[in-house]
Amino acid sequence: MGLGLGLSHHRRIERQADAVAFGAPAALRRRGRGQPPRHSSLPVPRRRRHRRQAVRVHRLPRRQHPQRRRLRPRRQARLLLPQLSSEFTYNPRLWPRDELHKDFLNVAHCFSAQRSTVRVPDLDPKYKISILASKQDHCLFDLLYRWQEGRLPVDIDCVISNHDRPQDNHVRRFLQRHGIPYHYLPTTSGDKSEQGILELIQSTDFVVLARYMQILSESFLKAYGKDIINIHHGLLPSFKGGHPSRQAFNAGVKLIGATSHFVTPELDAGPIIEQMVERVSHRDTLQSFIVKSENLEKQCLAEAIKSYSELRVLPYELKKTVVF
Repeated sequence: MGLGLGLSHHRRIERQADAVAFGAPAALRRRGRGQPPRHSSLPVPRRRRHRRQAVRVHRLPRRQHPQRRRLRPRRQARLLLPQLSSEFTYNPRLWPRDELHKDFLNVAHCFSAQRSTVRVPDLDPKYKISILASKQDHCLFDLLYRWQEGRLPVDIDCVISNHDRPQDNHVRRFLQRHGIPYHYLPTTSGDKSEQGILELIQSTDFVVLARYMQILSESFLKAYGKDIINIHHGLLPSFKGGHPSRQAFNAGVKLIGATSHFVTPELDAGPIIEQMVERVSHRDTLQSFIVKSENLEKQCLAEAIKSYSELRVLPYELKKTVVF
């Protein structure tokens, strides 16, 4: 193999020398450097030259360049979104409480507001509530636990139930340990014990229905005259009434939820305060539907009470609310 390469190399040198001697074209002479010479009758191919295309780069000024002008997320949100609330330091000496209430009442009259509520968290006491519950106590005990941990900004005045719990029940022991009264008021189809409930809740600021499975009459709502918050174990306005988890399971839904709303004379049709959802699939059973729904109920009810106690719930029109 080495001998063959040597002969071919010498032949290329001789052909190149002959081409130079007899005046061969330059293209043919160039072919002799690494390739055999092309015959004179064949056209000489043109060599392609790649030209660089000019690319124009539009450069912005230093202050307008997006990479150089970056805003922090808080500052950017402050520039894009309008201020929805204002905070100030309240001094009772400079602005007495009576004058404060009158000034905000005048503002409410200017905007035709139904009512005006002024609260100073550091000076005013917490809202006092009563909790109504039935046999199921998962929402009731969750509220009691959050209240014990200080995560619920309310004071629980009493617990009323139409289900008699024994003395050694964990709910009764918790209430006795913290000095919260427990009232058992039985209900029947003809007697809902509404008069007894009214006597116990008159001094409260609002009432919470923690899975209280009784329908309150319109006369009861008018006699109380304050807000009542209910938790519905379903994603309203779908699956109203009883057994919403079974209704959702039979309908084959992919999302289940819980709804916290104000109580109105119409069943499960009050303004919605809070809603939470969770995904389900065909693998879930009716029991897993109920377990997931109960977890959503506890979180949804606690969040609604917290938002209402912090004056972040503004009802408007008939069935709408603004929560901020």
